[in-house]
Amino acid sequence: MPPLPTAALFKCPPLSQKERNDLVKEAKLACKYLVINATTSEKSPIDSVVRNVKTGRHATIRRASDKADPQYEGFTAHTKVRASIDDVAEFFVLDSPIKAHAYSRVMGEVFLDKRTLYTLVERPIADGASQPLHSVSIEWLLVRTPMGIPTRDACLLECHDEFVFADQETGEPRRGWARCSHSISVSSCPDLHQSHGVVRMDVIRSGHVFLESSERGVLDYYRVTFGNPNGKFMMHFSKALVNRHLRNSVTKALNIEEFFISQRIKPMLEVSVARFQSRKKVDYCMHCYGRFSWLSSKKQCRGCGDVTCSKCSRVWQLELAHAKVVKVQLCLECITGEVKSRSLQSPRQSATSTVSHSYLRSSMMSTTSPRSRSVVNPSFSGSILTTNARSYSPSADLASEMDDQVTELQVLSPTHWRDSDGVSSAIRDGMLTFQSDSSSVYLYN
Repeated sequence: MPPLPTAALFKCPPLSQKERNDLVKEAKLACKYLVINATTSEKSPIDSVVRNVKTGRHATIRRASDKADPQYEGFTAHTKVRASIDDVAEFFVLDSPIKAHAYSRVMGEVFLDKRTLYTLVERPIADGASQPLHSVSIEWLLVRTPMGIPTRDACLLECHDEFVFADQETGEPRRGWARCSHSISVSSCPDLHQSHGVVRMDVIRSGHVFLESSERGVLDYYRVTFGNPNGKFMMHFSKALVNRHLRNSVTKALNIEEFFISQRIKPMLEVSVARFQSRKKVDYCMHCYGRFSWLSSKKQCRGCGDVTCSKCSRVWQLELAHAKVVKVQLCLECITGEVKSRSLQSPRQSATSTVSHSYLRSSMMSTTSPRSRSVVNPSFSGSILTTNARSYSPSADLASEMDDQVTELQVLSPTHWRDSDGVSSAIRDGMLTFQSDSSSVYLYN
């Protein structure tokens, strides 16, 4: 078996200005179709509804066809994410091993190697820059595959772009952001099947779309996947197995909020437990006011010190420095960022109340039009490389770590399906304007 290729294999001569302009134009067009595919996906039939057991968040999975070329079939997932546009845009900038490691863990994509072949549009890096969150590049990826299946690679146009739209009900301006990946052919990145046994897969107008929703601090998130694995080996697999792979890919949409929650929780571990009250002195759950019986298990939140019942708390697993993993008890309010008012209910009035297992809503972050400050833990954005790094190879131990810390997802039966609210009514029959070139896309029902 020939050795696997490395990023150093490629020689990338300068592109002419016309070539650069044509590639940027193609990238922007693919990104626009990605947004259309995402926001019109609610017309497609529901394939399944998946729930993240840890966060309680649901994702609605739908079968769909690419609007630009219907021969490509795939899946879309829609869910909600409590984060800001700036946070999610920063998450997808893989300019260091630390960030690449985080991305691989969250999205379940293990890159054996990766290289930026060409940077066509530089992303603004100044803090608080007025330029849109926009960049265009050509990327080469070498992707790990299951044992027995030939390794895949891809040559992709990657486009990050920011857009704005007006809420159709209130007229309030809202922000959105998309990251699109689309396969292309360039002479500097030839097919490697003959020389290295690597099969080039097609990724078609796939990626991630985030829209500010009508709920403060919450984004509508769409994960879109269209493509073809290619290769003679895959001809022996049924279409159902290929669809299963695509479906599993979009379900990873539920992982990203769990990641942001973990980043927000980490600073809470710096709080000294010496200031916490004794559990023995607490007779009622401090969140739902259910009275503790002598058999009740009292849980104390490591973040705020509140004493709660089992329904109002979760065990949360956090990865600290040097891949150290700890488990901590946290109340739902610390997990979600919500601080509820408890002055309106007495313990007697609420002693029989129950706490919903669905994700609690909160108003932790602002998503007004001006850019908000990132809430991502500094350990996430820290880098051992300079910001102009162009290639990396993740740790060989990453795959085993991912297997040990798989997010628990629950596939709901059709009788328990709950649509994840579809596209926000604020964006229906509306116009999106991309900040990079002021071009617009009309979103129709």
